[in-house]
Amino acid sequence: EIFSKKKTEFLDQIKDKENNIEFLQSLLSDDKTLEKYFINHKETMENDIKNLKSNIKLMDDIMNK
Repeated sequence: EIFSKKKTEFLDQIKDKENNIEFLQSLLSDDKTLEKYFINHKETMENDIKNLKSNIKLMDDIMNK
């Protein structure tokens, strides 16, 4: 039960972060000079997504044993 709730929460966070990345990329397509301001935010969100996916995988592995 707790894993299921957490997984849903993590998947929602991933969607939000992916949406934010897409938004930043759309802004960059309009103005490349903004890249230096956004690159760190984008990298942070990508790392957050990677960590969330890793947590989901761990929970799935535990549940499947």
